[in-house]
Amino acid sequence: MALSDRPLRVVLYEGSGAESVDADSRWAAVNALLEKGFAVTRAGADRPLAPADTTPLLVVGRWQNDVPPAGEATAKVRWGSLDPATVADQAEAARAEFSAPTPGAWRPWFPVIDYDRCTNCMQCLSFCLFGVYGVDEGKRIQVQNNDNCKTNCPACSRVCPEAAIMFPKYKAGPINGDVVSDSDLNREKMKIDISALLGGDVYSLLRDRSERYLAVISSSSVKVFDLDGVAQTVSAPSGYGYLSGVTDAKRQIRCGTVADYTFVASSLKAVAMDAAVAPAVARPAANEALVWVKAANYGQSYRVNVNGTLATVTTTTTAGTAISTADIAEQIKTALAGVAGVSIARAGSVLHLTSASTITISATDARANADITAITNSVQSFTSLPAIAPQGYQVEVT
Repeated sequence: MALSDRPLRVVLYEGSGAESVDADSRWAAVNALLEKGFAVTRAGADRPLAPADTTPLLVVGRWQNDVPPAGEATAKVRWGSLDPATVADQAEAARAEFSAPTPGAWRPWFPVIDYDRCTNCMQCLSFCLFGVYGVDEGKRIQVQNNDNCKTNCPACSRVCPEAAIMFPKYKAGPINGDVVSDSDLNREKMKIDISALLGGDVYSLLRDRSERYLAVISSSSVKVFDLDGVAQTVSAPSGYGYLSGVTDAKRQIRCGTVADYTFVASSLKAVAMDAAVAPAVARPAANEALVWVKAANYGQSYRVNVNGTLATVTTTTTAGTAISTADIAEQIKTALAGVAGVSIARAGSVLHLTSASTITISATDARANADITAITNSVQSFTSLPAIAPQGYQVEVT
């Protein structure tokens, strides 16, 4: 079965040439079809059917004189009787005749990374909302939860700037593993930098578009519901004592979302680590810093000053030319290679700077630092935290 095969659609027809159907019979027929997983459409004199496409159809009705209005079956259309007792069997027979996919059947679907092409830019990790990707101990991108991948969704492959992600079951190359040509790499869909498109915070923007929750916060509890009123799981490992004293939740409570977790904090309480789990030496020290290239934009200058040495990277103004946050970070790393006593490691679009002495650092751009930021020991919001950071690196969210 090819992934391009379309599922069977069943049309309940009550227009010209067919008798109307009573509500009970119509409900029984629709219910029988839906229980088997078939897509159902109702058409009539006042409910026209969508224009024909390549989708196979089974059109059922109570035909006048037992003759369908369009006569004989065609290559993609079969006619049947609107009989609630047999309509599901008719649909299954038509599905088998058309070799259409079985409703609800699972089809193997998973991404494969071509490490000969992968540059470890992490765009797939930033883009995928289903937790398919992760990094290994060496901070190298890998597929960790392929069962989470959504069938027929090759979106991460389309945003990969090097066409390094393959889906073996996809219907066309190079996504299905075919040879990658120069024309493939020149396609805009293969060259888009998703952080530039969505402003650097993919999770926040897509979640704001698709998810809404209602939080009820008091001085002793936090309750969260979706807009259908279904209660959501709230975890409070140390209880709700930190909410004591809250009298105005709107002004005294702050919420921040990182990936799939929303943290509820009280501005009345000073935040400190539990001494039982705190590392022996708090990080970062004054000799550590991060530089995060958040977005790649055309004609943008990215400036990083380390201990008085200024590195400037300016992207091309030619639209359609490949640019990425990882490439910009690598160019900044190269430009700062001569800073005495400072070592720089890169993971995707994040640089980690270390030194035996104090590091003074700043990062700026022409968009009010929307595209690049330097992080030492504090940030003002959770959205200012990069997706990748060294193990144990601590940052205070003020």
